[in-house]
Amino acid sequence: LERVLREERTHHAPPETMPTLDYFAGGNMRAVGRRGPSVDALGEILHATDRFPRLVVVTVNFDTLIESVSGDVIEVFATEDEFASCPAYLASYLTSGGRVPVLKLHGSIDRPESIVANVDQTMPGLSTLRRAALESIRAAGAQRVPWLYVGYSMRDLDLRPLLAQADFAERLEETWVSPFPDS
Repeated sequence: LERVLREERTHHAPPETMPTLDYFAGGNMRAVGRRGPSVDALGEILHATDRFPRLVVVTVNFDTLIESVSGDVIEVFATEDEFASCPAYLASYLTSGGRVPVLKLHGSIDRPESIVANVDQTMPGLSTLRRAALESIRAAGAQRVPWLYVGYSMRDLDLRPLLAQADFAERLEETWVSPFPDS
């Protein structure tokens, strides 16, 4: 995918004209139209802030399934500009609460310009602003942060160097939502 998107970005600017992103946008619309029980369960978790206080949702998926079940209980970070304000938001949220932060590290299909998925973008690692957002969790004080992964593995090449650091991993209480049932 990352190599295909690099070639398309070279030949189809702006991102809204890239055939693969257009294909994913159509798939996203169909998926939102017929959500499964796991997506609805995620929506219930997002609305149960008393049972899941200070939850942080992180995904590398482009889809808008989270948004389709969340109503107004989430704060989405998908663009570089949004990630610039993310550390301050997380600091406030982790001490005082608020809307559940959803960090869409690879962007959102409803905003093609936010997509981070070509090999030239992922090979060097996370952008400075996206990395700073994740690293701000280290400054959360003594509490472990409940962290919900939504996606295939959360072990993408641009995330591995950060997630592999022991001092980072020790700050998280990790849960992973798999898009596919284990068999």
